[in-house]
Amino acid sequence: MLYDDDGISFNHRRGAFMRVNMNWDDRTRRLSLRLAKGSRMIEPAPRRFNIRVAGAEGVMPVTFNGRDVRIDLSNTIR
Repeated sequence: MLYDDDGISFNHRRGAFMRVNMNWDDRTRRLSLRLAKGSRMIEPAPRRFNIRVAGAEGVMPVTFNGRDVRIDLSNTIR
């Protein structure tokens, strides 16, 4: 799980934070991103992530806007 808030205030106490569930399926080599239950997107939105499999050379840019995302990494080096 990825947790994020503004890093400066105590607004997280009033729900101003974001949690993203991350699930890796080793068999299919897929990464799933899903906004955690009870969480919401916070600024900056959307979020951009660079996904890289350990040992692989390249990265895959992914934009997360709060909707479920499944990233297929089956073509990366094992």
